[in-house]
Amino acid sequence: MANKMSIDELYTKLYESLKTIDGLSKVYIGKTNDIEESRTRHFNEGFQKTKEIAYGDTETINQGEIELIRKFKNCDLPCVNINEGGGGAKNTTKLYVSFSCTSSYKTIDDLYDDDFDWMSVELKEYNI
Repeated sequence: MANKMSIDELYTKLYESLKTIDGLSKVYIGKTNDIEESRTRHFNEGFQKTKEIAYGDTETINQGEIELIRKFKNCDLPCVNINEGGGGAKNTTKLYVSFSCTSSYKTIDDLYDDDFDWMSVELKEYNI
C-alpha cells in the first residue's frame, strides 16, 4: 500500500531530510511526467541530484508544487525557484527536488543516496 502524505507532511519530511545534507548549496522544487528528462536538464543547469518525491493526480501535484515552493522560499534552505509554481508543463503527475552541495564532498559520488534517503510518496489531495 502506498504511503500517502499531505503537503504539510511532505514539506516537513523533505525539509528535515535536506537539512541533514552537509554543504547544501541550492534546492529547486519542480513537477514533471519524465523524471529522467528533469534529472538531465537540471544536471546541465548545475544540480547534482534530482529525486522524485511525490506522485498524484495533476491538480494535486500542481497545487503541491505551488505550496512546496512557497514553504521552501520562506525557510532557511537555499531555495532557488524564481516562479511560484503551477505553470510550465501541463498534466504532470510527479513532484521532484533537485539539489547541490558545496565541495565538502570530494566528488558527487561521495554523496551517496543514503545521504538523502527518500521513497516517493503519494500526495494527498490538496484542499484550499
